[in-house]
Amino acid sequence: MRTYIYWLWKAISIFIPLVTFLFLIGLVAVELTPLGPRFRLLIFIVPAAALIITILTKTLPPIRLRKRRAGDPPTRRRGRESLAISALLSIMLIVAVIIMPTTIERLSRTDDARAALSSFAIQHDPAVSPDSLELTLAEFERARRSLAEEWTVPPEIPPVSLQLLPDIEAYRQLRNESWSTGFAICEESGAKIVVPVEITSGVLDEYHHSGTPTHEMAHGMMCQILGQRAFLTIQLWFHEGIAQLYQNQGMTNLFDRAFNRAVVWWKRDALPPPQKFCDYNLREPGADIELFYQTAFEFVRSLEASHGRRTLNAIIEDVSEGAPFDHSLENRLGGVCPDLYAEWTESL
Repeated sequence: MRTYIYWLWKAISIFIPLVTFLFLIGLVAVELTPLGPRFRLLIFIVPAAALIITILTKTLPPIRLRKRRAGDPPTRRRGRESLAISALLSIMLIVAVIIMPTTIERLSRTDDARAALSSFAIQHDPAVSPDSLELTLAEFERARRSLAEEWTVPPEIPPVSLQLLPDIEAYRQLRNESWSTGFAICEESGAKIVVPVEITSGVLDEYHHSGTPTHEMAHGMMCQILGQRAFLTIQLWFHEGIAQLYQNQGMTNLFDRAFNRAVVWWKRDALPPPQKFCDYNLREPGADIELFYQTAFEFVRSLEASHGRRTLNAIIEDVSEGAPFDHSLENRLGGVCPDLYAEWTESL
């Protein structure tokens, strides 16, 4: 009886990690769209069970079938076999742990891309690959969902129109701006966003994306909330500062925020004067667009630090209800743009 228990225990310790390894390999290899939530739960249950059983087999004392007797064959070969099995199990578990985050990300990405089909009016170039399309749609859906936690779009407003181009060359042909990687426009019919998928689905951006989806979605959702007429009354620095505020939030963008702050401080004597900054024109000859974006981000960050993000969002609400932008600034922040900006630059 003990012999059967011993071999059953050994079989379980080998079979469960092996099944887990093959299970996760299979999930990566096949399309994950038809999987239901119960099946996806196995992604967590099976590896957890395999890990627990493997730990038990390695930590519990071995089952002794009988005492060793004189004349028994040497056990060195069995020890080597046991060592080989342990090494094989360890390798399989390590690979499973590496594969699992990729599998979970793929499942989440597929769900988000499917949700984006109902959240956006989508147009995409036939040259856009299915994988790039899925990843880009997932990123925009995540950006929309994150912004929706703070901004409320009226249900009767049409969805954002999303036009996806295959690469940056196609984008340059449409919009000859060397400094931009996407744009959002607020039309009378609604918001429209145009981006190349190369920016959102490149190899280097697989898990740390460029931030373009969040940036452009901030513009698009603000257009949905305000409408074209009110949207155009808000000054450019506020639009771009708010968009970058959401684009660069989170721990993954900590270095970018620190770097931007250091650049603005270093160039503090070259920052645009108050009136020029508040009425900035990107198409003006000689405009330092990069410095304007960096300055707008830091200026809005300082306003958030002193007044809170709710106050900045309240300004958007005021304008959506018909209040002039300058009046809302003065009521909420205690001054208009030139005064607030001059006070901020003096503190650098």
